[in-house]
Amino acid sequence: MNIPKQSLHQTRLLPLACALFSSASAAFAQAPAAAAPSALAEDEVVILPAFTVSASSEDRYRSSDAISAVRVRAPLIDTPSSLTVVTRDMIDDLAPGRIFDVTRYVAGVQEGRGIQFQDRMIIRGFETQNGARTVDNFLQSADADNIEESMIERIEVTKGPNAILSPSGAPGGSINVVTKSPLFEAKRSLTAQVGLFDSQKVTLDVAGPFAPGSAFAYRLVGSVQDSRRYWSADARIRGKSLAPMASWRISDKTMLTVKFVGAEHWIFREPLLIIDPSVTADTKRPSLAPGISKKGLNGIQDWSHVGTHSADFFATLTTSLTQHISLRLAANGRYYYEDSDQEFLGTPGLSNRYNPYTGELTQNYTWALANSALPHDATANRYVSTYSAFFNPAAIPARGDKQWSTRRTGSFQADLVGNYKFGPVTSQTVTGLSWTHQTGDTRTRTPPTARS
Repeated sequence: MNIPKQSLHQTRLLPLACALFSSASAAFAQAPAAAAPSALAEDEVVILPAFTVSASSEDRYRSSDAISAVRVRAPLIDTPSSLTVVTRDMIDDLAPGRIFDVTRYVAGVQEGRGIQFQDRMIIRGFETQNGARTVDNFLQSADADNIEESMIERIEVTKGPNAILSPSGAPGGSINVVTKSPLFEAKRSLTAQVGLFDSQKVTLDVAGPFAPGSAFAYRLVGSVQDSRRYWSADARIRGKSLAPMASWRISDKTMLTVKFVGAEHWIFREPLLIIDPSVTADTKRPSLAPGISKKGLNGIQDWSHVGTHSADFFATLTTSLTQHISLRLAANGRYYYEDSDQEFLGTPGLSNRYNPYTGELTQNYTWALANSALPHDATANRYVSTYSAFFNPAAIPARGDKQWSTRRTGSFQADLVGNYKFGPVTSQTVTGLSWTHQTGDTRTRTPPTARS
């Protein structure tokens, strides 16, 4: 059979085309294998130049802002006042029984008189009594109660006169106690304090939002204490407190916070302590007078105490009116009741027992002019001393004092704050007003003086 030449030529080209197609397919199939070295290169270890990362822990005892200067929060660095803030972390670490147990570490602060009540202390030489203690910017003058430690968030000590918070207070300085507030983050705390004296206290502190993402938050703080004092097991300190609080975040710019703080305390007054009359300014080791013990009541009865009952309601509304202007409205209603029954062992006054020429205290000597009818003369009419025992340990005059006091106080504050920035210069302008009304009555009964 004869095959046309053209058909034979086409038949021979077909195996050649198949061979070329197979070669091309093999070449394309081998292409990924050629990229393998690149994939292996990605697994190689790359050594970078050495570098160092450093950080410092936050100072738990330092605060960057305060509210005692102008009743609104302001950076301490921009505050012209001499102001010290005691943080809650410091309070927790020191576990104080009263405010002075922590403020004593502030420069210029010393112990005051009547140490068991009214949170008395001395700032720059002047006692903070009758007008120098404020709570959440509201004045609590003349009230004998100590602020319950478990309610405190921070303590701000202003040194020097404070015309904003305490315009009629002591010139040495003032104390502003900032109480705890509701939190939008969950917190649970149960603390027990155990010790030899001024301890035996249980504190509960729970806070958080009412629900995840809720605009409402709460806080509940409570404490109970019953402990002996340092001087004797018969001297007691008792107290209990309860403080429910709530906040409502009305919007991103507005928040309303309300607090109720109730507390009552029964505090043993204090024992009789008299310095030995032989002690002078040059005495290296001062001691108590004969018959007086530093660990005893020294004649004071165990029923001698200061009893206080207080209830405070706080309401604060803060809002931003514009980008630069903010408004704060705050109100406080306070009820205070005191029922104290105290015993005092009396000693003579010291006004005439100082050497007028040296200023030295001479407890067993009184000083007077040789002729009281004539003026002092360094030669003809000098001051002379007369021996007069400061006290007779066998017959120290004792007296009792019962007091019932009731006070009701209402206060309102409004503050308008403007914050502006002009290039590198920032400005904060505050204007505000406050109103306070207080009513009260006090009854006392003093039994006849007796001999201890």
